[in-house]
Amino acid sequence: MGVEAGNKNVVEPLIQSLKDKDPGVRCEAAIGLGEIGDSRAEKPLMRALNDSDKEVREAAEESLRMVRSN
Repeated sequence: MGVEAGNKNVVEPLIQSLKDKDPGVRCEAAIGLGEIGDSRAEKPLMRALNDSDKEVREAAEESLRMVRSN
């Protein structure tokens, strides 16, 4: 998919959203990071693999694959 210029600006806020108290926000952040595919997301997504919420863990796992394939 690749990173579009506008997406680069949202990577850091999405990374920060992986720490949100709401698991829905964390899940959407992980999905967004995977779609953007920026390598800065790799370590935060790896940490999200240990999230207390199963859906967040699953989203992080898939997104990590997407980031690593770029």
